[in-house]
Amino acid sequence: MIKASVREAKARFSSLLDMVEKGEEVLILRRGRPVAVIKSVGEGAPLTSMRALRESISVKGEPASKAVVGMREDYRY
Repeated sequence: MIKASVREAKARFSSLLDMVEKGEEVLILRRGRPVAVIKSVGEGAPLTSMRALRESISVKGEPASKAVVGMREDYRY
């Protein structure tokens, strides 16, 4: 892992990004303490379809829309 101070990172940002593209990670230090890491996003995990995501989430209790309607009616009276 490459280490760079904030000042160095600011001055060499483009070259640091080139290194990150090649697989390196850059640790940014402020006054000698780590504050950030720059690393490649790579290919990333493929996004699942929204339908598969919705199906994977289980909903319990009453829908929020019914709860809101109930609260509104309680507030009026």
